[in-house]
Amino acid sequence: MLVHIIEENHRIFDLLRKMLKNGEKYIFLHENAEFSGDIERYIDYNEVLVFKAVAPDGPESIALPAKIDLAVFGNIKTSINNNHANFSKAGTFLLNLENINKLTNIDFGSSQVITCGLREKDTVIFSSMNLSDGSVMLDLQRSIINIKGEPIEAFEKKIILDADLQNNSTDDAETILLALTVLLCCGRLG
Repeated sequence: MLVHIIEENHRIFDLLRKMLKNGEKYIFLHENAEFSGDIERYIDYNEVLVFKAVAPDGPESIALPAKIDLAVFGNIKTSINNNHANFSKAGTFLLNLENINKLTNIDFGSSQVITCGLREKDTVIFSSMNLSDGSVMLDLQRSIINIKGEPIEAFEKKIILDADLQNNSTDDAETILLALTVLLCCGRLG
């Protein structure tokens, strides 16, 4: 299962490393890392979750492989369009609506699009948060399909963040929400 995280910095990428539990099968890759066909088959067969950081700064940096289960658009300052990549290869897109105006002429085709943010119209929101004690209420407002093909019905769930995430400012709330939503889409939020 392949997740591309497209962002200017590695904030979501780094948060995911902190949030994943020991014993889970995952790999974190940076922009230029690639696998041989044998390694790709091993990863697929063993259901290893692969997170790849992708910088949105040029057409060659977003050359997508044959199959991407989830494409995550984090903090993006530059405009991205269909000339930069073949986005139709992604099964699901996770977007922060503040970046939607930077995704020009993108045809999402039949891909699932999940919006994530602090607005009521987003698919996934925090209905409340208390970062001082490390708790957030994650609210999935409509059903989605995770990258394993399993349906996830709408819910509201209290999430307790680890101690090193509890003191983050509310400026980081959207980054934390994006990271939690990635885990939800990957079937790793328990």
